[in-house]
Amino acid sequence: MPETSTAGIFQAAFIARQMEQTPRAFFQTVFEPIGRMCAARHTRGRLGLQGK
Repeated sequence: MPETSTAGIFQAAFIARQMEQTPRAFFQTVFEPIGRMCAARHTRGRLGLQGK
């Protein structure tokens, strides 16, 4: 998927810029979306298991 890699490149550049400014903003930028994705995946997995 070319879109993913392109987005990853832009995100990496954005994160690098954020990290120069404040580590706190950097951690928020990185871990908030990851946490949301994991939570969504968890919920979907649980619902799938219950369905079976």
